[in-house]
Amino acid sequence: MWNCRRNKADTSKKRFKPLRKFLLVALGFIFIRTMFLNYNHVPTQSMNPNLHEGDVILVNKVAYNFKLPFAETGLLNFGSPERGDIVTFDYNGVNYVKRIMAVGGDTFKMTDNRFYINGKKLPLNHTRNESVDLNEFKSQEEYTYKAYREENFSGLQYDVIYAEGFKEDYIKKMIVSSEVYVVPEDTYFMIGDNRNMSGDSRYIGAIHMDKITGKVVKIAFNYQQIFTDVKMRFWEDTE
Repeated sequence: MWNCRRNKADTSKKRFKPLRKFLLVALGFIFIRTMFLNYNHVPTQSMNPNLHEGDVILVNKVAYNFKLPFAETGLLNFGSPERGDIVTFDYNGVNYVKRIMAVGGDTFKMTDNRFYINGKKLPLNHTRNESVDLNEFKSQEEYTYKAYREENFSGLQYDVIYAEGFKEDYIKKMIVSSEVYVVPEDTYFMIGDNRNMSGDSRYIGAIHMDKITGKVVKIAFNYQQIFTDVKMRFWEDTE
């Protein structure tokens, strides 16, 4: 009788062993995602051509500091965001992804859709972009995309887009020129790479460091391209 009960107990332990392993893996995944690494999907065209609609991006949550879950202020600081970084941040409960154009203490100005940082115009030259040339973006069904190569004063180069073909009502709402703006300390001026189709700091203001949730480090894949003829983006850099 005793051996029979022991055999039943052993059988139950074996039966629940795979479940325990699954739970440990799931808890480990949740811990890593909560504390160190996150993934987000890109829903809009505001970061074309470097991020596509449908991209799943990996975000390093400890690139700049270490935060406890649900806390805004970092416990440990590892460095500051730099001009040109692509970051995610929270604005009124919505997760955004943009490029840092200017940091605290910088001056920012726009003239005819050209950016001036600390009084200097960012170099911008016409270029060819493969995704633009192949009409990979849904917005190209309605608008014309022109690609340019921009370089910031840290030496980082990246492609940007200036879309054309908007209706008059949209054009009236666009901000293409501004007065000189001094970026407050501990805040960052965010811009989308799709310059004429991005709701960014030109419209919502500079973003405080406490609202930055991480730095985009990789494009994992694009779920919208899985069942299309377009070559799927897989484990790519952001530039």
